[in-house]
Amino acid sequence: MRRTRRAFTRTFALTAAGIALPLGGLARTVPPALAQEVDPALAAVPPPIDTAAPVEPPVPPRPDVKIEFDWYSASVNWVSPHGHGATVVRPGDPVTVRLNTAATADAVFLIDVELYDDRFGASTAQGKLWQMVDPQYPFPANTPFTLQQTFAMPNIGPGRYRVHLGVFTPDWQHLMAWDDYVGFIELVA
Repeated sequence: MRRTRRAFTRTFALTAAGIALPLGGLARTVPPALAQEVDPALAAVPPPIDTAAPVEPPVPPRPDVKIEFDWYSASVNWVSPHGHGATVVRPGDPVTVRLNTAATADAVFLIDVELYDDRFGASTAQGKLWQMVDPQYPFPANTPFTLQQTFAMPNIGPGRYRVHLGVFTPDWQHLMAWDDYVGFIELVA
């Protein structure tokens, strides 16, 4: 039986400055071909990485304001949607949407006016085609008033369109009121 002699030596740690410090104890010698130099930039311990998902800011509470619409006052260019009448316009013509409303407290809200394709009997084809936003519309407290928005009719092609109107908080976080039956527009070439 042949005995081989193993080489043992003291263990040293290489500091970031490249100074070898004895750690004490014995360890096997590493052949020089396998030894690796420690990069001082990598020797420093990096700060822990925060892997938590970003925290979304909390949604502000819904304002304690009640909005009421007078559904029968809704009109587009003075044409009521009741009876399915439509105002006839051309691209670029002014369109005025009106709706009597009231709020229980002074507030400022965002008004959203949208045009939808209105093909009766084909509800799957109904989709939003155009939108206008007024981000700072004042509502007086306990005072009925006419909410009014005017826009130039966009050129979205001849056809019949339904006008929707929504009232939101200015940050779009809360829907305060919605009317998807404000009126109809017949766009002609």
